[in-house]
Amino acid sequence: MKRMSAGALIASTLLVISCGSDNTPEPIVPELPSNTAPTVNAGLDQSTYGNKTVVLTPEYADVDGSVESIAWLQASTDEISVALQVDETGNATFTVPDIYQDTSLNFQIEVTDNEGAVSTDNISVAAVPAEHSLALSIQGFGHSMKVTSQSLVSLAGVYSADHPLQSILVTNQKTNITTAAIIDDGWTADVSLLEGDNTLNITAVSADNTSINISTVVTYYPSIDFTTALQFDTSVLYVGDDSTEVVVSIGSGSVNSPTLTLLNDADEDVTMLLDNGTLPDEIEGDGIFTGKFDIAALAQGELCYRVKATTTEVEYASELACIWGANAYTEEQVNASVSVADLAKATVDEYLINSDDVSAAAESALAAIKALDNVAEASITPNGGLWWVDNTGILGMHHPNIAGSKSAGTLVRHSVASVPTQKASTAPRYYQSNKYNQVNSHIVPVSNANNNKLQAVANQVLNNVSTITENRIQSSRAVIVSPYINNPNTNSNFGLSDDYFSVWKSIENANSCKIDADTAFINDGQVDITLDSFKNFSEFGYIHFSTHGDNYYQGLLSLWQDAWGPNDFLQGSLSLVALYTGIILPTDSNGDYIIDGYENDLQTKRLALGYGGSIVILPAFFEHYLTSLPNSLVSLSACRSMYNNSLANVFLAKGAGAVMGYDDYVLTNYAQNTTNTILTEMMDNDATFGEAVDVAKTTYGNSDGGTNNAFLLTAGAKDLKLPDGQFTNLDFEQGTLGAWKKEGDGRILSQLGSTLPTGGSFTGIISTGLGYTTSSGSIVQEACLVDSVTTLSFNWNFFSEEFLEYCGSQFDDSFSVALCDVNDPDNCVGFETSVNELCEIGQLTAADISFDEGDVHRTGWLNQVVDISSLAGKKVSLNISASDVGDSIYDSAILIDDIIIE
Repeated sequence: MKRMSAGALIASTLLVISCGSDNTPEPIVPELPSNTAPTVNAGLDQSTYGNKTVVLTPEYADVDGSVESIAWLQASTDEISVALQVDETGNATFTVPDIYQDTSLNFQIEVTDNEGAVSTDNISVAAVPAEHSLALSIQGFGHSMKVTSQSLVSLAGVYSADHPLQSILVTNQKTNITTAAIIDDGWTADVSLLEGDNTLNITAVSADNTSINISTVVTYYPSIDFTTALQFDTSVLYVGDDSTEVVVSIGSGSVNSPTLTLLNDADEDVTMLLDNGTLPDEIEGDGIFTGKFDIAALAQGELCYRVKATTTEVEYASELACIWGANAYTEEQVNASVSVADLAKATVDEYLINSDDVSAAAESALAAIKALDNVAEASITPNGGLWWVDNTGILGMHHPNIAGSKSAGTLVRHSVASVPTQKASTAPRYYQSNKYNQVNSHIVPVSNANNNKLQAVANQVLNNVSTITENRIQSSRAVIVSPYINNPNTNSNFGLSDDYFSVWKSIENANSCKIDADTAFINDGQVDITLDSFKNFSEFGYIHFSTHGDNYYQGLLSLWQDAWGPNDFLQGSLSLVALYTGIILPTDSNGDYIIDGYENDLQTKRLALGYGGSIVILPAFFEHYLTSLPNSLVSLSACRSMYNNSLANVFLAKGAGAVMGYDDYVLTNYAQNTTNTILTEMMDNDATFGEAVDVAKTTYGNSDGGTNNAFLLTAGAKDLKLPDGQFTNLDFEQGTLGAWKKEGDGRILSQLGSTLPTGGSFTGIISTGLGYTTSSGSIVQEACLVDSVTTLSFNWNFFSEEFLEYCGSQFDDSFSVALCDVNDPDNCVGFETSVNELCEIGQLTAADISFDEGDVHRTGWLNQVVDISSLAGKKVSLNISASDVGDSIYDSAILIDDIIIE
């Protein structure tokens, strides 16, 4: 920088000779030496980060006297002032505030000597914002899969940060070995394990020394062969309640008929897990072992279990899985919690009547709520938000609405949503590969003479990778969740500026094979959206949220108290993205809030409460309810939806291909225009996600140019494309139904007794209602056929309790495959058969499994070829269904695999 240097005064002694009339020299009077000003050097200019302490260490001297005083002054033109502390040596110390834009701080030191001479020097400190967006996550092994049969495993994940990372270190507490991860677009690390549980701590350190930590526990045994995670049908139990029946399940690929026993955390036997088709086990011989047990929570805290597998030769155990024991919230506690939010809003609103300083308004509200007895911790966010946790552990937050943006909405209580009823899916979640860590099954394949039974999914995926030339979304179905088009509970609606009227209408009007406007959850004049609308998007390739959002809870993890509940929701990021649902808690006739249907999520910190009982979703909500996504593109069209990647990382870990959002309070028109441009480019020009984002930024700018200058940000794969319009997951090797839309009983299996998939690891199954499902099943998918297509072929295997005993009777369960023109539903080709028809053909054999009413016979695997040339070039629907004819007692099920269209 340009520095002002102190001027040096140079004194010299002069000898002067003069002439008189008598030529007698005048006496020479020596001049007294002049004072030399002190020298001072303020030091070299510095650079630092927000929240950091800076020390200015000047050098100064006075060659002909002494320094009497030292003064430091900050330039009056600086936008931010700091408090300088000067010690007896003249060193000045200050702390940079928590800034959110680059800032220059300018100082002058003034040194005065004993004769009053003054010298000065200037120094500048360039401060950049501290790390605010640091977020770290594990993808694949260590997250969705926590068991392995291999002693050397690969961990992988993603991160986001404002500044370059210094390091990501992985420490195995069992071996005390720390490994430095390789950091590029993501991170990877190879880790050695010892038998049993291995606690892995992963720490990321940013350039300003900000750090975050996540941990995971992975279980290693050489003989381990579990195919799904251990899971329960409930996540919360309440202290004081009677014993609750809990259903537990896990998948096993062992051919050695292990005995599976559930153990508690004291290694005591709890219950056996069986694969016998007797409820709670739904299907005999499908490799999913199920049990049930009664449990009561005696105190708040975790109730943890694992499964022990025992064969004649070995014994090994699963990962640990836990249920939270909670103290139920009382009516008074919930009312008091909402009252905190009401006070925060009232205080902010009152302050803003005479001022537009939202940060000062937040400070005023913070002081007001901290004075309440039931508020345990509270703090403010940048630009006028605040958050708190009360003494019971209920989370709250508030931010005033910013006009024209997708920030928090205002509330006008009018009507309430239906009470949510949907629990997290307990369907088996088979271990499968993740693009960040393809070889992540870490289970040695087990073979038998008939087939490669349950071969490691990673091997199957790797075999297919070479044939994949483009990274495409694996489902053409799109969904939008838009609570604020015209929500009667708020006057902060988006109206015509909602993305529904741009992105969604563009998808509808395109009538494209690449993407189909399948499902719209909207509030337009009434409250139709419920909390269930946000819970499961496993069938959708494009997922769009158009709502209000914000970011809260920075610093809460270090303050957390065990009495408030589990704190794992805070790990992996400095703060949390929050999405507003447009839903409010109902009240009873006395005006007291009712939390039925919401309490489990409040207890486990998946939800927080705003003023008036408004409900806000946190990332832990999606972590709990999402199953797996078909390489989806997720649009988080809300304010601060990507302030950090706390939410984006959840979607990526669940199988999303890419995520987009905004880092600050985004203007609605910018959000609408950029998301619409991105989707239009991907639809019309088959652009990659990265290319489409570039077009949107070129057209509308990298940011919205508003007061908070919100930037469009992305995470995940830049090369992601929309589907090509063809059918996907026809061999069911995604391990989920993926793009298939199911009704009734449709699912994925890895086996049915000794019957294995005809290729790969998985097969589809539809039935007339097995297990808890009582309605007949169908799976449906739409796509566009190329002009040259001629045949549809598939393998099928019909199992039924009606075979033999009920041949030729009215009990005639059927199976059909129909390919129909979407625009002319009567134009169909396909195949249909039934119990009676198959009885006539014969060749039925006894199956080695039974359904709930007795013996089952099967056809064995058969192949069917259908001429579909009449539908070439058309948009079609493929419907595979089972029908229960004549009764609902005796069941039938059909396996289907390796569907080929060519």
